[in-house]
Amino acid sequence: MRTVLQALAVLILLSSAGIAAQQDSTPLITVHIQAIRVSDDDGGRPARVTPSQFKEWVDFANRCYADADIRFLFSRKEGDFGSLKSTLLNNMTATQDSKCDEERRLGSRIAAGYPDKITVFCRHGPGENATGGAFSSQDYAFVVMPGFEDAIHCGHSSLDGLAHEIGHYLGLAHTFAGVFPDVEQVEAYLKEKGNDPSCLDGDGLSDTPPDPSIRPTECDRSTTSLVLNGMTFELPRRNIMSYYDERDSLSRKQIARARWYLGIRMRHGMARPSNTGAASPIEAETLKVLDRHECGEAVQDMSPWCAEGWSGGKQLFCGFGQGGSITFLLPVQESGRARLNLYATQSFDFGRIQVYLDDKPLGEPLDAYSPMVIPTGCVTLGAVDLDKGDHRLRFDVVGKNEASGGFKFGMDCVEIAQ
Repeated sequence: MRTVLQALAVLILLSSAGIAAQQDSTPLITVHIQAIRVSDDDGGRPARVTPSQFKEWVDFANRCYADADIRFLFSRKEGDFGSLKSTLLNNMTATQDSKCDEERRLGSRIAAGYPDKITVFCRHGPGENATGGAFSSQDYAFVVMPGFEDAIHCGHSSLDGLAHEIGHYLGLAHTFAGVFPDVEQVEAYLKEKGNDPSCLDGDGLSDTPPDPSIRPTECDRSTTSLVLNGMTFELPRRNIMSYYDERDSLSRKQIARARWYLGIRMRHGMARPSNTGAASPIEAETLKVLDRHECGEAVQDMSPWCAEGWSGGKQLFCGFGQGGSITFLLPVQESGRARLNLYATQSFDFGRIQVYLDDKPLGEPLDAYSPMVIPTGCVTLGAVDLDKGDHRLRFDVVGKNEASGGFKFGMDCVEIAQ
């Protein structure tokens, strides 16, 4: 009897532990990667990478993102590795390239053909000698890598490059604000900024320390901290978003942001949301303001956040205070039942907004907070019966996300889809 009771107790303990682990666990997110080896139009200068080598990058990324419960899937035998002839894409060097807009459009169009995958282009780069550079960003629809044999850092083959660029693709910034050639220059910069350590903080996350990224320290693994102008800086040597050698980890806040933005991408075919899908947009900056309370509005150029994601490249920024409100005159050209769509912006200091048409609420409040500045894409407010003529479209602040730093709002355009 005692043995049976002991066994039953063990089963109960194991069951309880299993339930607790299930409650505490974070859902695993899996996403496929599509690798594309690029060459010139004539097949020349192909990126020097094989499926087996690319899998080494993916395997390292999986180790790096394991704590984030993100798993990247890549198979050498199931079409996850392809080839493309395109001199344009084979010469990509990010924003330094005079053809970067054309390259981005073509790359985005190709990536749209893989709506459930992270698209990675491996290219040679301009000139005879291959580039070792790589890049991506939260507003890119793809990742750009060099050939495997050209990804060299600190004198050896670098396996962490893909994990780093996927971090940018998932909305993560560098841990540093700039890269300095020597200690003297970073100390001079610190002094110029009033010896405020935050001037060396690249991502604004509280659990990644300010990073005085200095070229000679990248490969010197024995240097784990630096004293600059009397202040001690711990170097985030293992953080994947740094430039140090053999980086392989993420902070908890980086993990939260990466998971959140990957979810956003997966709901939008792996692209960043876009406000350019309206067939007949009514630009917010053209609407007549009828009334305002605790609000100062201004037309804002969205170029710092990749303007191509916003209709006309601009938005109407509403500097709402708590309880703020703004009312527009909305002209309607014909009577009938229509769907009213809103295209807006999310940001780190935006509030929760309720939309009203002729004083009647439309849908649920929109939480416009996000940890980064991104377009919302199409937000359907609902179907309404409209009479031809002028109507009142009102936006009220009804609170904010607890993570938000304010109550502001950005309105791009509206659409009356009949």
